[in-house]
Amino acid sequence: MFTKTKIGVYGTGEPSKRRVTSCVHSILGLFSFGNASFEFLKSRSKIQTVTETNWTTLVVLGVYANLCVEISGNE
Repeated sequence: MFTKTKIGVYGTGEPSKRRVTSCVHSILGLFSFGNASFEFLKSRSKIQTVTETNWTTLVVLGVYANLCVEISGNE
């Protein structure tokens, strides 16, 4: 019925000064929208060195789903 997960994909253990998140959404598996690409996130936040990457997913009854990518890093 409802699933929410967070997956740590990459981490260096170094402290970071900036954090940014972007999501891609899907409705009924027919319509999707959003931009969660790595390059989009880096350009949006001016992060040059990525220290951590996480994925978060949310699914509600198979009707709505999203994937959010969060990166942390420094200029």
